[in-house]
Amino acid sequence: MQKASAAQPTHTTIPFEEFVRDPAAILDRLTIQGEPVIVERSGTRYQVAVAPPAHREDQPLTRDDPLWELVGSATDAPPTDAAKKHEYLAEAYTPQP
Repeated sequence: MQKASAAQPTHTTIPFEEFVRDPAAILDRLTIQGEPVIVERSGTRYQVAVAPPAHREDQPLTRDDPLWELVGSATDAPPTDAAKKHEYLAEAYTPQP
């Protein structure tokens, strides 16, 4: 196995034959070390790296998701004082005698 030079990002280059001999061990090492592995096959180099965690939108909504606590929390309450904001602004800008 060759180690990359210090000037380049740290990674390990391995031949394809070594990768297919024991991919589970290489992926385990990749997870522990956190640095990508370069697999070389027939002169072409492939980078194998740990993928970032899935985004929220990539995950299905399950029954135990806290988002369900919001379901039904909206009400048809009467408008609050915020509904009268234009009246309040007009009153504030109207010159007083």
